[in-house]
Amino acid sequence: MEERKNFWKIWGKFVGLLLAVLALWILLIFICDKVLGKTFEELKYIHYFILLVVIIKVKKWFLKKLDEQDEEEKEMIEK
Repeated sequence: MEERKNFWKIWGKFVGLLLAVLALWILLIFICDKVLGKTFEELKYIHYFILLVVIIKVKKWFLKKLDEQDEEEKEMIEK
């Protein structure tokens, strides 16, 4: 039961990070439009690349946390 609780805790952080990434991405689009005077269409490839890279980083963090949790569970079972 404890492992499910830990999984959902990590999952909640993962979803929260994805929502934060989305909010920051929208903020970046707004800043580029207002401050730099460049529209989304002019910089869409840069925006999409940044979004893709950040999502991949968050996914790797999530999978790393799950692997760490699995390692801890295996150590507990061995003891």
